Amino acid sequence: MFCTTCAQPNPSGAAVCQRCGAPMPAAGAQRSSRVISQRRGLVLALPAIAVAASLIIASGAREFRELAIGQQIASAVRAGDPAAIPASAADLPAAAALRAAADENRNLRQRAIVLLGAGDPAAAAELLRIAVMQLPSDSDARDLLAAAEAADLAAQRGELDRASATGNLLAIERIARGLASRLDGSADAAAMRDLADRSAPIALARDADLWLVAPDGGNGMLVTDNVPVARPVWSPDRTRLAFVSSDFLSGDLPALLFVIDATGENLHPVYYAAHPNAIPSWSPDGRSIALTSVEDWSLTAETGRLTIAAVALDGGDPIDIGENLGAHATTPAWSPDRHAIAFISRPFQTDPTLSALSGPATVMLWSDDGVLRNLSGNALPGANRLLWNRDGHSLIVLSRDLAGADAGSGTLGSVSEIDLSTGGITTIADAIPTSSSGWGPASSPEGGRIAWVEGARSVIVRNENGERQEIDAGRILSGAVTWSPGGSELLAVAAEPGRPSARITFGPAGTEIVDAPLRYDLEWPTGTPQWSAALNPSAGTDTERPQPGAGLDR
Repeated sequence: MFCTTCAQPNPSGAAVCQRCGAPMPAAGAQRSSRVISQRRGLVLALPAIAVAASLIIASGAREFRELAIGQQIASAVRAGDPAAIPASAADLPAAAALRAAADENRNLRQRAIVLLGAGDPAAAAELLRIAVMQLPSDSDARDLLAAAEAADLAAQRGELDRASATGNLLAIERIARGLASRLDGSADAAAMRDLADRSAPIALARDADLWLVAPDGGNGMLVTDNVPVARPVWSPDRTRLAFVSSDFLSGDLPALLFVIDATGENLHPVYYAAHPNAIPSWSPDGRSIALTSVEDWSLTAETGRLTIAAVALDGGDPIDIGENLGAHATTPAWSPDRHAIAFISRPFQTDPTLSALSGPATVMLWSDDGVLRNLSGNALPGANRLLWNRDGHSLIVLSRDLAGADAGSGTLGSVSEIDLSTGGITTIADAIPTSSSGWGPASSPEGGRIAWVEGARSVIVRNENGERQEIDAGRILSGAVTWSPGGSELLAVAAEPGRPSARITFGPAGTEIVDAPLRYDLEWPTGTPQWSAALNPSAGTDTERPQPGAGLDR
């Protein structure tokens, strides 16, 4: 214990201080003094605690109010309703942004009203969709949008009626597909899709002119008769056509490769050394075409080198595919990702009595980095036509055994699939008569089915699960098949243009076959009908337009 006079520590129980002699207080009294001191400190601290507590409570209330205001602002922004923002938050950035959106909506509505008055409901609807997306609570914009869409729908139906009256197949198909998309889920949508498929024009050469013909053969539209036309093929987006043009009276001259709009406009040559029997192959982006070239080949002497030219439609220099191959290169097929071309290679013949294309075939793959790959080795010596699966992971190869046919043994062709990742080759079909194997299989637009002809009159449709359906077309077939753009029908081309081809419809009730009287050029070079493009823009996984310095832009 301590002396309260001199602060000298003393033994417990001492009566007087050992230093100064002053009386020492009792222990209980000292404890009471300490308690009193502690209580005095607490009393002094209470006001500070009260102030702090009041500050905390005030801060919490303010935060609560700010939280409530924030929630109101967030709710107003979500609803797109400036009126729902409390007055106390009028100066906050979110409120200012919402008011600006409301002002912008007024402008959009006014512009849409002007467009509606000018008879352009489609443009008005585009503006109003922006307004409704920006401010969902804008009932005026919603009402105007409904009116604009109704007016646009009526306008589209009017356009469809006018196109039908004039027989404009391209317009009928385009408008009907657009209406089917807008009316998706309704019975009217199904009717529009059916009309689009029934109206989608088939491209063919007739009397060396380019025609678009309705699937039923009833209507026809002359695209051009300015130059001789052979082997017309659709561009991937079906807005243009490519074809080869040559002097039919002489097989000794190279053909020209032409491109023309499906409307008949913008006819222009793009390559000057095409093989007269070349079948153009469009790149999926529609910017280039590959075909068999005779630039280094003499059609008269049948000497030199057959090669493949990849022609850029913007005027760039053609690329010589297989330039250093040391063999012929023919029959190109562009990959769905546009970065590769598959083709058939055959060795140069030393025997002048043999055709340049009578040697054993090899399926090759050229990549746009210039790399060549041998895909088939010696496994498919009769390879004759190539088709890419739409996923770009495999190739379908149609082969024919020329040696067996020449020997009169009736040896037949086959359909095989090459897996590009493993290199494995699988036989899909065998025992196909050689007479019908001069035509390649055709892939459906969605990519899940392929079709080809077996025998004189049977069409085979194989789905992605490998299941096979055999259809008797009820007539002698040429071997050429082509799908409708919608994929609901298949055209099996007759062996003779004077006889109707078979239009095969796949529906819920089963398969139906109707006549399609399509007159086309049969003699070489042929004008075989083509309904849909070999590839479309959505095929594969990389169909964006190439950047400068990439692919064929080099």
